[in-house]
Amino acid sequence: MSEPTEPPPLPGSSEGLSPPHTKTEGIADAVMNVVVPGFDKKMNRILQDMDEEAVADKRMLETEDRLLAERPSAEDAGVDISELQAADPTFNDQDFLAVARDCFERIREARSRDNPQFVDAELSPQLAQELKDIIAGDVASHRHHLLPGLEIRSALIEQTWVTDGNLGIVVRFHLQAEEVDVDLNGHVLAGDYTERSWEENWTFSRDPAIDPPDLDNAMSFVPLEQGGWLFAHKGWIVVSIERVGAPDPLDPTNL
Repeated sequence: MSEPTEPPPLPGSSEGLSPPHTKTEGIADAVMNVVVPGFDKKMNRILQDMDEEAVADKRMLETEDRLLAERPSAEDAGVDISELQAADPTFNDQDFLAVARDCFERIREARSRDNPQFVDAELSPQLAQELKDIIAGDVASHRHHLLPGLEIRSALIEQTWVTDGNLGIVVRFHLQAEEVDVDLNGHVLAGDYTERSWEENWTFSRDPAIDPPDLDNAMSFVPLEQGGWLFAHKGWIVVSIERVGAPDPLDPTNL
């Protein structure tokens, strides 16, 4: 007596067949390999590249998060910013330091390029006029004030206050650069190409009653080499610049 056999699959049943999507993909790959030789290998490489890119993106985001978490304090030891935060709940010390650095770089560039364009938006009226007068004097005497290799080694909030609603902050910049004044032919008039380190205190002020988004928006579209901003400055302006530490080898009266 013969062993019972399994009944054949019923019409329409998927038993014994490859999953429809697998069969369809296989047919599609076969067709594409005829049209584009090596299509399946190329697709596998693309998918592998996408996976590797996703892993790289994840690592980059994790690194950025770690760097943000590990960045040094924006304040020097013992500096309390609670009064600022009470006066302006939107105040963020790290964001402010980004603005302070941007101001420093734009103003120093204006000085080196003999171009005070847009400094009115970053300096108090008194400092803006002082800078313009100094630049006019340099241009008239064919003198160029240069700071080759200028680098901000560090920037820290040193002091804060609130007076009549106005916010005040002193930032201590630790700087490194060569300091030299040259004539039109490149001859050294003052200083030299020796790399030096020194510090400067920059005092910033902001009136919270002033709403600056229009200016911030406009300056964001100005090229950096023309004085444009990397960040919205939110009404912060520089009201004082004081060199501390090593004396200025060029001209102590210069801005």
